[in-house]
Amino acid sequence: MKNLVVLFILFFSFNLWAIETGAFNENYPGFKNYEDTVFGSLKNYFTNLPLNSLNYIDSTGTRIYKVVLQKASGYSTIYSRISRVVNEQQITEHVSYSLENGNSLEYEILKMGVGVIPSADLDLLTFNFKQTSNDEFYQITIPTFKMLINRRLLKDGDKSTFLLGMMGFNVQLENHSSEHEANLNYIFFYKGMSHPQFSLTVKAFETPGEWNSLQFRYLSSIEGEITPKLFFQGLNEWTSVFDSSVEIITYVMQSLGFFDFRGN
Repeated sequence: MKNLVVLFILFFSFNLWAIETGAFNENYPGFKNYEDTVFGSLKNYFTNLPLNSLNYIDSTGTRIYKVVLQKASGYSTIYSRISRVVNEQQITEHVSYSLENGNSLEYEILKMGVGVIPSADLDLLTFNFKQTSNDEFYQITIPTFKMLINRRLLKDGDKSTFLLGMMGFNVQLENHSSEHEANLNYIFFYKGMSHPQFSLTVKAFETPGEWNSLQFRYLSSIEGEITPKLFFQGLNEWTSVFDSSVEIITYVMQSLGFFDFRGN
């Protein structure tokens, strides 16, 4: 009888876990998907920077990259440096990439929570941001792109925000779950909108007697309940802003003087 009770508890826990964390994993983009889109080109650039340069660390802890110029003689020099302020439940990490022309790319990571630990230097330098379960609040600020991204863990889910100031566009994601239901909200803010905000919501829920089967409902803040087709059409239209942000980031990087390795 004891074994049967244990098996029942494990079965119940598995189903509860599945609806809380797995209901939206496959078909619905979340925080990590959008973060990877926004930082994809930057991650690629700074991952390849050491491979396309002669680099070393000087006595002050500054890493110096000598990028070989193929179309002209000499080098383009880039300097990177990491500094940290570490407190008991908060860590602030500042990264700077500076050029000889005086321009720079700087960004800051703020992590809060019990047991937070510093990020690996290589992850910071390559925009490979990794969050752990100890990071109850995680924030990335990049003034160069007027960008602020954060994620807060909640008791029943998580809440994240993408402030894309360079485009005047904000996106907020909210994921909440209860015993047999989970909600994922996409909330969009744009200064030119006729309404203060627009949202799309997908609800995953279990019905009595159908523990292994999830059903979904789709809602719009304007139209009410909508079809899956309309939901994904609207979601693709609104979140296309993340793809557009990549073009702006690339333009700003080139205007600052960060050479494209493929064409320098």
